[in-house]
Amino acid sequence: MATVVEYGPKKGKAGLPVNIIGDGFSVLTNVRVRFGSLEVAAPLTVVKNDQHVKAEVPSLPDGPVALVLVADEIPDGLFVGGFTVGTVPEGTAVTDVYPDVLDPNLPTDVRIFGYGFRDVGAAGAVSVMFGSSTVQGTAVDSTLIVATAPPRPPRGTQCFNVTATFVDGTQAVAAELTCYT
Repeated sequence: MATVVEYGPKKGKAGLPVNIIGDGFSVLTNVRVRFGSLEVAAPLTVVKNDQHVKAEVPSLPDGPVALVLVADEIPDGLFVGGFTVGTVPEGTAVTDVYPDVLDPNLPTDVRIFGYGFRDVGAAGAVSVMFGSSTVQGTAVDSTLIVATAPPRPPRGTQCFNVTATFVDGTQAVAAELTCYT
């Protein structure tokens, strides 16, 4: 059974990629993403693997819509969440980090959602700071960075900034969106 665990960004204009993260996507056939009543169908704008579906925002009037994952196996769709069609701020910004709670004993794959990521780096190269620890990440597209947060000795709950620094020096910061517990 397919499940959705996170998506982002949650606001954008036509042509902006929206990344849906979950499990069980590889068993789905004829995958589509519905923005309100308008479906975006494969193969042109939906890319899927077991944990990732990506679709571009279609041309729609500004305002809130429901974001729904549809496939032959789930014809009524799987509600992903709310999405707002509209312009996004200029520049680079982090809007969400998933997961937002990390295990201090294990490296954890993290997805960082936002805007303007690919616009400021060559080939998606980006360094990501989890508190004071820096790792290499990749800007998958203009709205998604993937990186692996390092393990850290347990010290109780500790929240920190996640900072993405691109090759041109541009930074995007998520203030205390992520915690080790």
